Amino acid sequence: MITEKIIRTLEPFLLKWHEKISFNNVIRKTAVLIFPFVLIGTLSQLVQLIFFTPNSFSILVLHLGNFTGLIGNTGMLFKLLTESTLGILGILTAYGTAKFATEMHHDNQLAGLVGAISFLILSYRFSNRQFSISWIGSTGIVVGVLVGFGVASIFKIWSKPVPSKPISFLNRVFASFLSVNLSFLIAIILTVLINLIIIETSKINPNIIATHSHIFWIFGISILRLLMTFLGLSDGGLSFLSTTSNSTNLNVALIHHSLWSIPFPLTIKSLYIAYGNFGSTGMLLALVILILRESKLHDFKIVARWSLLPIIFNLNMPLMIGLPIMFLPTFVIPYFLAPLVSMFIAALAITLHIIPAMVYPVPTGTPVFLQVFLGTGGNWLALLLGIFNLGISALIYWPFLKLDEKVLMDNHLPSGLSDEKVSRS
Repeated sequence: MITEKIIRTLEPFLLKWHEKISFNNVIRKTAVLIFPFVLIGTLSQLVQLIFFTPNSFSILVLHLGNFTGLIGNTGMLFKLLTESTLGILGILTAYGTAKFATEMHHDNQLAGLVGAISFLILSYRFSNRQFSISWIGSTGIVVGVLVGFGVASIFKIWSKPVPSKPISFLNRVFASFLSVNLSFLIAIILTVLINLIIIETSKINPNIIATHSHIFWIFGISILRLLMTFLGLSDGGLSFLSTTSNSTNLNVALIHHSLWSIPFPLTIKSLYIAYGNFGSTGMLLALVILILRESKLHDFKIVARWSLLPIIFNLNMPLMIGLPIMFLPTFVIPYFLAPLVSMFIAALAITLHIIPAMVYPVPTGTPVFLQVFLGTGGNWLALLLGIFNLGISALIYWPFLKLDEKVLMDNHLPSGLSDEKVSRS
C-alpha cells in the first residue's frame, strides 16, 4: 500500500525529469565515458586498501604483513593506477559534459577541451599555488557537470554553428574564439571568489565546533555530510567534528574498562559512522542487496554485482555513477532517510542502555558492517542492530527502486548506462 502510494505520487515528477531528453542524454553519455575509469580505479583502490595499507583490517586479520613486505613497492603501482583514473574524474566529467552538450551544432571537441581547462582553472588554490587534488578527482564530478554545462551554454550563445561542409582549422578556431576566452574569463573570476571564501572559512576555529555533541547538531552535521557525499563533494572539512568527545569517551572507557559510563554516548562516531554508515554512505549496501534479489533490470544487476565488494569497504563510486544515483532524483529521499532512520533507532537503543556506544578505534579498511562490532568491543547486540537497520533501509529503498523500474519500463527508457530501451517482459 505504501509502495503504491509513493509510486503514484512521485511517478509524474520522475517522468517529467526523464522527459528532459537533452539533459539526460548528456548525463548518460558522460557517465558512460567515465564509468570504466571509475570501475578500474575503484578496484585498484580496493586492492590497495586490502593488501597495501599498513595496519589495515585485512593486513591484521589475515596476517599479510610479511606478504606485503615481500612484494615491496608493488602497492605503488596500484596507487598510480588509482590516481590516474579516479584522480582525473572531475576533468573527464567537465570534458564529457561540455562535449556531449554541444555535439549537435558546435565544435564539440573544442568545447570539451575548454570545459576541462576551465575546470582546472577553478581547481587552482592560491594558498599553496597548486591544483586541488580533491576537485580534480572523484569529488569534483558534480562540479565538472556544472562547468561542462556552463561552457556548453557559452558556446551555444557566442559561437557560430559548425557548417556541414568542411572548413579550415583556423576558421573553426576563430568561430569559437570568443566563447573560449569568455569561458576562461568567467572561470578565473569564479576561482578568485572560491579562493577568497576558502581563506575566510579557514579562519573558523574547529575546536569550538568539535565540542558540540547535541543530538540535533549531530543529525544536522550528518545531513550535511550526506548531502556532500551525494553530490560527490569532499567532506574532509568535517573530519574533526566531535574529536574532543571521542577522545574523552575513549579515555574514560580505558580507565573504567567499560563503555556504559562514558560522558558522551551520542556522537557523530557512535551514530553516523557506526549506524548511519553501516551499509556504506547512504546505506547503499541495502540497495545493492535489494537490486541483486529483486530488480528486473539486467543493467542494474550488473552494476550491483560490480559494486558489491567495493561498497562493503565503503567505496561506492561505481554504484553512484553506474545507476547513476548521483545525477538522478529517484534515490535522493532514501539516500538521506535510510541513514537518519538508522541513527534514530541507534540513538534510542543507546539512550535506553540496550547497546553501548561505539568508542574504540577500528583499523583502516574495516568492512562497514564490522565497524560497529569492533568499535563496541565485540558487542553482538550492536552488530545485530546494525543488521536490523540494514533491513529497515532495504524497506525504505524498496518503493523507490520499484518506482524507477516502473518509469523506465512503462516508458521504454534506457536504464543506467545502457543505450538500449527497456520494456516489460
